[in-house]
Amino acid sequence: FTFIAVALPSWAQAQTLSYDGTHLERNRGVTGNRSMEVRLYTTPTGGTIVAKETFPSVKITAGKFNIKYGNNGIADKLAGTNWVAVAVAGVEQKPRVQIATVPFALHSGDSQALKSRIAALELQIGYLKTTAEGLALKDYMGFTDQNPEWKSEIWNREGKQGAFFSKYTGFEFSDDRARDHFDLWFSDYCTFVQAF
Repeated sequence: FTFIAVALPSWAQAQTLSYDGTHLERNRGVTGNRSMEVRLYTTPTGGTIVAKETFPSVKITAGKFNIKYGNNGIADKLAGTNWVAVAVAGVEQKPRVQIATVPFALHSGDSQALKSRIAALELQIGYLKTTAEGLALKDYMGFTDQNPEWKSEIWNREGKQGAFFSKYTGFEFSDDRARDHFDLWFSDYCTFVQAF
């Protein structure tokens, strides 16, 4: 067995870590399922297992796999500097991978506060994006109303019907001609706005 791994913290869920690894057999990337065990140590070699989590069947594709671990409390055992090892089919792979620090988000209170802050920022960003797009659409309509002579080859061609989205905004147009016309105006509009 040959084994290469990287342990990365993942804050997708409180107290969950992610372990990305590569497993080779006969110097080739394996595709299939293998039983694995994540083991936590306080030393790079030797020592005793502080905590472990078993996975009866981990999917491996072309040698690559990912394990989300920590749901059984293994993350609570992290203190100071730790090393993680993965055993594949009972054989512990080397070297162990160092986890240098404990991410603050592993503490449930911090994690909840962080999630709340992210949700608030997402709302603010959504509001700003909607407001900016609304102002852009208003400017576009005002421009085309005040400049009916403004034409382009895009507007004069026959458009394909369907649902077409602007590449700059979330606006949906009923044909590709109207979408392309707006995008042409919008790219000029953005260049004009950035000049100030």
